[in-house]
Amino acid sequence: DGAPAAAAVDDGGAREAGPRGKGKSAGEADLYELLGLENRRWLASQDEIRTAYRKAVLRCHPDKRHEYAAATGEAPLEEEEANARFQALQHANDVLSDLKRRREYDSVDDFDDAIPKVPLPPGDDFFAVFGPVFVRNARWSERQPVPTLGTAESPFADVARFYNFWYDFRSWRVFAAEDEHDLSEAEFREERRWMERQNDKLRAARKKEETARIAALVEGAYNHDPRVRAHLEEERQEKERAKREAADRAARAE
Repeated sequence: DGAPAAAAVDDGGAREAGPRGKGKSAGEADLYELLGLENRRWLASQDEIRTAYRKAVLRCHPDKRHEYAAATGEAPLEEEEANARFQALQHANDVLSDLKRRREYDSVDDFDDAIPKVPLPPGDDFFAVFGPVFVRNARWSERQPVPTLGTAESPFADVARFYNFWYDFRSWRVFAAEDEHDLSEAEFREERRWMERQNDKLRAARKKEETARIAALVEGAYNHDPRVRAHLEEERQEKERAKREAADRAARAE
């Protein structure tokens, strides 16, 4: 599956809104911060993004910045600074208003992939350790809302629903940042297709790792959940009790 003979392939570059590597490039503008949504990030709704953009752009819009400065008493931005900021805000709004591009951007946002090591050290609280990890990873779920781990007092029906959901977890996380080839640099159609195949292989490999990571999290929690262990013990005892009762009935019938 080598590159087309006539292709001049460059390993540099990345797809739009999908920075190279496993995180954002150093010095790259934080799109959420530009809109004043740095504390909301992936939680920000489209209405929040739209409202934040309209508010932020007033200060640097070519046709409105002087009006904004007069209304607020602030000194107007210099034209060069205003134009640069206006373009940056437009880019932020374009990316975060598009589902595909936003997901690519959010997928390389700062995130802790760590999962608890099991068995837990003596004295560690199962719910305090695993609960926040599930909440953290819930951001990637295609299906919302995501059930939480609950507490020691949660009904077992809720516990069962929780694990059924997570055993069938469907993640929207994408790995465009793993791409090695910039499709816009392809000189002809076959080269572009080859680039796509190479990028897809890298994305698929990371997706497989991600699926295994989530599976390990869920399996580790299930196997060490005190509620699950108690339920399984109750079932075992019930089976033993039913077995003894059956044996007693058989003995009386003889």
